[in-house]
Amino acid sequence: LQRRERKCHRHRNVCTVCQLLSQSNHLKQTKLIQDIWNNIEAEKQENGKYLIRHNYTYRNDIKQLYSPDKSNIAAARSHSKKIIVNCAKKGQLENLNKQVDKAIDKQMLQELTQDEVIQLNTLHHHFAFFNYVENPNSSSTPFRLVCNTSNSHSQTTMSVEQLTPDSVLNNMEAGLIRFQLFSVPLVADILGAYHCIAVDAQTALLRLMHYFRDPPSCLIP
Repeated sequence: LQRRERKCHRHRNVCTVCQLLSQSNHLKQTKLIQDIWNNIEAEKQENGKYLIRHNYTYRNDIKQLYSPDKSNIAAARSHSKKIIVNCAKKGQLENLNKQVDKAIDKQMLQELTQDEVIQLNTLHHHFAFFNYVENPNSSSTPFRLVCNTSNSHSQTTMSVEQLTPDSVLNNMEAGLIRFQLFSVPLVADILGAYHCIAVDAQTALLRLMHYFRDPPSCLIP
């Protein structure tokens, strides 16, 4: 058998590439990264711009795992009310409502119609619990709405079920060193890029958020 050589022959210290190639599951990880790339599409919109859509892959059959009879809507309703009431006590309810409205305006969240809510009785679905993060020292996001995909449902979590590769990012120190090795003509950042990536219809049903029209009373979902 021919021995597979490492890609990096010159580095005395093990580099990031060497670490990846030395992993026992390297081929599996490579295929997973390629599959994720192949599942990303750029859809041209009527205005000429493009929408990036990611079609997720899962470990198990999510239609069975998150079938209607296993719905966690009751737990999501209770959690939502708890967060809203706690937020109101801290005087942050207005900020929370603004974050929800902003997410709807950016089409990060889409409000379900009454008929669509009823259809959940026949469709697989999962409610992801939401929370908020306060950072008074931040000028851009002192108050931020966050989604928790690690809440347990059907003895598993969305974070576990979604197939993702091991972390392949360099540490921050290595990034800064490499940045200084070459001339960089332009550095850019995409504003709110994480919120601008659409997901497939199947995944959208697994990231539902329960909220109320009348916080803090929380009587009208």
